[in-house]
Amino acid sequence: MQIRTQDPKYDIEVLLNDRVKDGAINARLVNAITGKPIPDNEPIFTIRGKDIHAIDVLYEYRKLCKNKEHLEAINITIKEFEKFALKNSQILKEPDTESISYYEFNFTEKVMV
Repeated sequence: MQIRTQDPKYDIEVLLNDRVKDGAINARLVNAITGKPIPDNEPIFTIRGKDIHAIDVLYEYRKLCKNKEHLEAINITIKEFEKFALKNSQILKEPDTESISYYEFNFTEKVMV
């Protein structure tokens, strides 16, 4: 079973028949087009709309990319982040949570989303 996410490029695939303790279920991020899962050992980096640095990071990332289709997708994402920032300026802030290393996270005891 796949669940849509905010990012049109990725879905969440729920791994049925693979329950862990406390009733949680295992899931993984998959490419919405190909259905291929992101490997368990591949790090993922997420930038939230309320991160005050998000738009600047996207501008810098856009400078590095060469693929025309990917650049179009980045431009759409930047516009979405800019609209969010204009409507939600009161919640924009620098992240304040402690980071957790990908390799420290115990996937067998958490829902992987």
